[in-house]
Amino acid sequence: MKRVKAWGLTVAVAAALGSFALLYFNYFANGTGDPPHAFRGATSTSEACRPCHQSIYDSYVKTGHYLTSTVATKATVMGDFSAGRNVARTPLPDLQFAMEERRGGFFQTAVYTKDTTETFTKPFQIVVGSGERAQTYLFWEGDRLFQLPGMYFTPEETWTLAPGYETWIVWWEELPNKRLEMLYQRPIGGRCIECHAATVLPVGSPTGLRFHPDSFEVGISCAKCHGPGVQHIAFHEQNPAAEEGRHIVNPASLSRSQQISSCALCHAGQGVPKTPPLSFRPGDEISAHRIYTKAEQKQLSVHGGQVQFLWESRCFAESGSMTCSTCHNVHEDETDQTAMFSRQCLTCHEQSHAEEPKLAQGDRCTECHMPDQQASNLPMYHEGEELFLSMANHRIGIFKDP
Repeated sequence: MKRVKAWGLTVAVAAALGSFALLYFNYFANGTGDPPHAFRGATSTSEACRPCHQSIYDSYVKTGHYLTSTVATKATVMGDFSAGRNVARTPLPDLQFAMEERRGGFFQTAVYTKDTTETFTKPFQIVVGSGERAQTYLFWEGDRLFQLPGMYFTPEETWTLAPGYETWIVWWEELPNKRLEMLYQRPIGGRCIECHAATVLPVGSPTGLRFHPDSFEVGISCAKCHGPGVQHIAFHEQNPAAEEGRHIVNPASLSRSQQISSCALCHAGQGVPKTPPLSFRPGDEISAHRIYTKAEQKQLSVHGGQVQFLWESRCFAESGSMTCSTCHNVHEDETDQTAMFSRQCLTCHEQSHAEEPKLAQGDRCTECHMPDQQASNLPMYHEGEELFLSMANHRIGIFKDP
């Protein structure tokens, strides 16, 4: 009897091991299943809008707003992972960050070779940035979110250090008991998430740095500008003949100030907070949530300062009705659409440059009157030189040296 039981236990163990081996083979041989480091996040709430707004949805998911953050996969992570081109170098000759693609995921490894070789690795779990200009990467540590030191800079097609890390690394070198994991401790707070994701549920205080990972929804969702859609969807499912949208925010019906406030949340600089991150709702006035000081106004950059620059423009002041959506359709991918933006200028300036036929066509207005400029608040370090993102200056005007 004991032999039968022992034999039965052996068969059960062997079967379990065989099943595990099969799963292991299927994952590593075929790339199926989630690796241990994988992050899924919350299901996109924008999917719920799709059945009734298919064409808008199909267009919107291609925009920089929707793609401002994504789950890290082979389809979303940019950059060259081949040997020799997968390294972000630092001011220290003995320290670099290597980007590694392994079966099922991507990883960033700090390699320090001053005395003995030390390494420290964390996974790419969230991609921040559509990749039009750059991408940076985040990882979870329990209920806290951190930034990886290395990022990808699209114009140069190279890996570099995320802004600020070149200084941090020099300070780190001077520490008596330095450890590589110290370089992976830049926390991501609610204010960052507010502008680079749809939403996340805080753990405890909304002003803290702890969140429920499963509640993190990547991308800028429909709800960011239209508000929650649960009541809207329920109403129209029960009232399919109703033609007017109910229980939803239509930005076009908001005041000029309210419309701009939705954009100002992320395109008017940091400001001084009056409410916790993730508190803003479509229809709110930005002045109820943030204060923009004169000191910050003097240090505005083309990255994050678009709304203030627009406010200072004569076009904005004299129009009486101009908003961001006068020129921008957030549902469309408007990358490199110089001619399209310039045509908006002709609605008020149709007689401009009549003496210069090439300029009178009005397909290049923004090149001179909203020139691309360096984002001075986001310098990046790459092999001894600073790199800058380049963006259009929204202070519409006449520039002596664009």
